[in-house]
Amino acid sequence: MRLTPNSKQNGIQGLYISAEAQIYLKISVRAVPENGQANDALIRFMASEFCVPKTHITIVKGETSRFKTLLFSSVDFLILNQKFTDLAKHHAIEH
Repeated sequence: MRLTPNSKQNGIQGLYISAEAQIYLKISVRAVPENGQANDALIRFMASEFCVPKTHITIVKGETSRFKTLLFSSVDFLILNQKFTDLAKHHAIEH
């Protein structure tokens, strides 16, 4: 994920491709990047978007970075894959 904190609204903003050709899902949250507030907002948003409990999502990399790696536990891989595929089809790609 590529997180943009302190935004006007929570939401999926599209896809971002880095110079290294890594593809990230761009997420914006209203929370500020202080004391883990933006990270908490990201987890709440993703839990809502993917219909999973917040406790099933963990930030495993990037606690203090815009770029995050999330771990979804106890979630069906096929459902996650389909959801990410659907999101990719419906959002713009930014380089």
